This record gives sequence, C-alpha cells and structure tokens, in this order.
Amino acid sequence: MLRAFASFSMWTTSMVIALSVAASIADAASKPGWFPKNSCRTEWRGRDLARYKSEQDSKPTRLGNTGYLEYQQRLAKSGVVRKNCYKEWSVLVFMAGDNNLSPYALWDIDEMEGRFESSHHAGSTLKSDLVVELDTEGPDGIRRLHIFQREDQPYVAAKALSEFAHRTPVEIASPIVSMLSEGSGSIAQRFQDFLEWGVREFPAENYMVIVWGHGQGWSAGPKDPVVAVKPGGSSALAATVSVMQKLPASPRGQFGGVMTNPGKGDGLSIPQLRDALADVVENTLAGNPIANYVSDACLMQMAEVAYEIAPSVRFISGSAQVQSFLGIPYRRLMYELNSGRFLSVGGTVGKADQAMLVAKMLPILSEQSLDPIHGQQGRADATARETFTMSSLSSEALRFDLMPAIKKVSSALRVYLSEDFFRTIDISFATQSAPAFMGGGKELGSLLTLFEIARQKEITESGKESTGSRDLSIAVAGARAAIDRTVIERRFGTAYHSSSKQFHLLGYRGIGVWVPNGVREFNERSSDFALSTFEVDTEWQSWLRPALGIAP
Repeated sequence: MLRAFASFSMWTTSMVIALSVAASIADAASKPGWFPKNSCRTEWRGRDLARYKSEQDSKPTRLGNTGYLEYQQRLAKSGVVRKNCYKEWSVLVFMAGDNNLSPYALWDIDEMEGRFESSHHAGSTLKSDLVVELDTEGPDGIRRLHIFQREDQPYVAAKALSEFAHRTPVEIASPIVSMLSEGSGSIAQRFQDFLEWGVREFPAENYMVIVWGHGQGWSAGPKDPVVAVKPGGSSALAATVSVMQKLPASPRGQFGGVMTNPGKGDGLSIPQLRDALADVVENTLAGNPIANYVSDACLMQMAEVAYEIAPSVRFISGSAQVQSFLGIPYRRLMYELNSGRFLSVGGTVGKADQAMLVAKMLPILSEQSLDPIHGQQGRADATARETFTMSSLSSEALRFDLMPAIKKVSSALRVYLSEDFFRTIDISFATQSAPAFMGGGKELGSLLTLFEIARQKEITESGKESTGSRDLSIAVAGARAAIDRTVIERRFGTAYHSSSKQFHLLGYRGIGVWVPNGVREFNERSSDFALSTFEVDTEWQSWLRPALGIAP
C-alpha cells in the first residue's frame, strides 16, 4: 500500500510540474507591450538582411571596429531596423574580465567569431543575436559588442593562452555598439543595465543570459572576512587544488559571489544577481522568464544559488566545481543553436521546446569540447577534463519538487539525530565523505546517498530500525527521486568515473550544497547562508547544528 501511495504521489508531483511548465510556456505567449509583432524571419522574407559585411561596414580605429552606426544606416536604407522584429534567440553574455581572466575573454570572443567555411553559423544570424558586454584588464573602457562571424580570415583554433597574452580588444573584428567608461558604475548596476538594454534592442522569443567571470558560489554580500576552506572529504581531487590557487580573493575578504574583482573591490552577490534577473523579467519582459541562465564561472551550480534565481529563469546550467578557465565552447554552442541541430538531443526531450534543448545540450557539448583528442578546448588543456562538471536544472522542478523534498530530509535528520546521540558520528562521517568543492560545497546527490548508507549501516549493526530511521529513509528516497527530475542533464570528468574512488556511483548529480567542515566554518558562514531563500525554505541548518554538536 505504501508503494502504491508513493507511486501515486510521484505521479501527482510530476503532473503538477508538467502543468506548471505548461503554464509558464502559456504565459510566455503574453508578450510585453513594446515587443515587436512580427519575426525577423517574416519581416525579412527568410533572408538575413542584417548580415554584417565587414568589407563594407567596418571602421577600424584605435578603439576597435567603430563602424556600427554606418552598418545601421546601411540597413535603415533598406527598411531594416533590428529592434522592430524578433528573432528566435538573443544570447546576452556579460564578461567580467578586468582581472587575470582578461586573455581568456579574448580567447572566447575569438571562438564566438570563428568562421565556418561552408556556412554562417557563428555569431549572429537570422535565427539569433549574440551580444557581449566586455570589460578587460586596463583603462581602455568597456565595450558592448554585436558579435558576427569573422569573414576576413579563416578560423584557426587557439592552442595556448600565450596566443592571447598580448592581444587587446582593439583586435576584435565585431563592431562596437557602444563604449562605457571604466567608472560607469558597479558590476551590479552595469549587469542590470546590460540585461534591460539587450532585451529591448534585440527582441527574441528566447533569451539566454551567460554570466562570465570568477565565481565562488553563495554569498549574500560582503561582511567580515572569512577563511576560505579547502576541499576535503573523499573527493580530494589533486588537479583541482592547483587551479584553486589561481582564484582571487573576493572583495573585502568575503568568500562567494560571482564576477568578483578584488582589484576594484567589486563583485556581484547572489541577491544582486537575483534582483537583476527578477527586475528585467518583471519590468521589461512582463513576467516572461528568461529561457536559459548559464554560469560560465566556477562553483556556481549550488542549490543555494540556483534556488535564488529560479523564479526568473526556466533552466539553469553551470558547474559546481572549479572549472577550466577556457569556459564553455562558444563556437560550437552558436553553431548548434543557429543550425537548429542542438546535438540531436531533440529526440529525447522534444523538438518544440528549444530552451530545454539548449539546457540538455550544454553539459554534453562542454564534455565533448574537453576531449583531449577530438575537442578543441581539450587539445589546449589536456587536464581540464579531469575535474570538469556541468549540470542543467529545471527551475520548475527545483522549486516545486526538489526543495520541498529537501525540507523533509532536514526535518527527518533532526528527528533521526535526536533519537540517538551517537548517530552524529555516522552522519558526520557521511558529510565528510561526500565529494567536496571549494568553499564548503558538497555534492548533494552523493550526500543523500551517503545518508542512506549510514542509516543502513546502523540497522545492520543494531538489528533494528526506529521510526526516525524509517522516516529518514522515506525522505531521502523522495529527495533522490526529486533530484533526478530536477537535473535534466549532467556530465562530469574522468576523476569522478574511477571505480577505485569511494564516491563512484554514489548518486552524483552535479549540484553543490553547503555543508561546513566543522564548527569553526559553521560559525563563520552560517549567518551568511541563513540569508538564502534555500535556508529559509528548507531549514537546512537545523540538522547541521546537532550534527556538529552545536546547541540550538
């Protein structure tokens, strides 16, 4: 009977999610008042009338290609105004590269512009627009760029960072739409302005927002300095540690946030990220969610981060681990998007929902790019594939399925620990054994599996099962089922595949969650994590306290 009820509960939950997704898609049909009535494909009669002609439109200057006005004037003579029609996609990339990532930013733009000899599938096309706000190291200003396929030279994939060590933004072929001064506001303000500008200037049925820069997971904002905790537990991936040394300290010593820039004391807290996305959705898009949010940054695929931004986006993609500075493979991404291939994943998830196709495709595409033999990025960094992780999440499933299930786990753990003090030893061992990420993040899927292993171990040793133990088993099973419905695709590196590793086959799902390594870290960071919506809705810290031996 219990099994029948569980099956019915799972079915009803799935129906709720399906109906919620359908409602979101239906709501998206109600466009804001400013949104164009006709598609560019219809307006331009199936031809890319806005294609950039470098020999005709380019205007090289000391700042770069400033011929965008001439390009627009040429189009206007033919009655073509981009903002008066909509495309299928607009990809908005905000690149915070005013730090040691500056040459990597130029490397990624080189990929974005990379020419395809037999087609125009790089950069902006009749189907999509690719727009970048680029801030690089130095005082030469911040550029908003409309990215087009480069026609003046063939694309040759870079093999080393040294090829970009002495390049400057002046060498970018794509036109500068506008220039911003270095002192034009905080990252938070510029990010929000960029989103609003990009959404209105390049109307689209689907928007993809990519945040590019240094990432450090959850932070509610700068407070007193804390000590960053190195990864521990059974993961202990040696290749990761060397990369971690390259990560900068966060502004004012606070670990966490995204697009951190310690040189300027600037960065984006997660509430600021949430508010910027929510503002453009509510006030510019009339409540229509952003289709895809992608973190091209380290450590950002945390439950605390994803849940914060989930109300404003349909799908969330990113890495819970320290990732390669090479970033996601932009040239392949735009090819798959513009060609409509989507790596042929449509057969498994349905061809109508392109946002889901993108979310499904990104982890697979990134894994392929890091292949040391066949992948362009893998040939440039042969070790990048070892600790690579990427997952894509359904925001609807995360909000209405996984988070309620996690709250039940928190509640069940509190009861389980209260029944027997010595259980804290087994639960503490489980948390320390879970694969770990920099900054206190633990692998959520593996953690849930380890809770069940700890419970089963006690039953084997004691020969009995308490009410609290049974309730914990039910809660963990529910959460593991919910996480499978939330994570629509995941990929991870070779270091995670080895059967000799203790966490092999432990239910890895590519989502991090904060579990402190001890009392000191809890005391230093619990007040910051307490400000997350995740903590408010799941009461995650309520079991961490007894597990660590901390009085309520």
